[in-house]
Amino acid sequence: MHRIRKFGLILLFFWFALALLADLFGTKLFFPFSTEIGGQEEMFRLYSVRFAIGCLLLLIIFRYLCQLRPWPSLIVVYWYAIFFIISSCIHAVKMDIKLDELHYLIWVVIFSVLIRLEIRQKVKETRESIYKRDYF
Repeated sequence: MHRIRKFGLILLFFWFALALLADLFGTKLFFPFSTEIGGQEEMFRLYSVRFAIGCLLLLIIFRYLCQLRPWPSLIVVYWYAIFFIISSCIHAVKMDIKLDELHYLIWVVIFSVLIRLEIRQKVKETRESIYKRDYF
């Protein structure tokens, strides 16, 4: 199972790297591997990302104001995925997006589960809460 989680994280890393390189050369790459999507779906994804990033920044600033320690990077990615799934569902209802256009959320859920399992494994290895450790 450990190798599956690592392989999933490696795939996610390479997808992000490919998406950034494609953007530098002027090509839009949408998850999982679409270069063309409709205007309404592009706006839907933009609103979902914007809402998820806003929620994540709100949570991170709240943690800072409460003087809690910063999170390890995988926890930040995990919470972004959670907020993205929630915001996608909210905006799908608001924008009347069909269920078959949300197929990419299955991959987001799979990667979220893999990341969560990796976080839990790290907690077991250290015998302490990963949320309280300062890895920065």
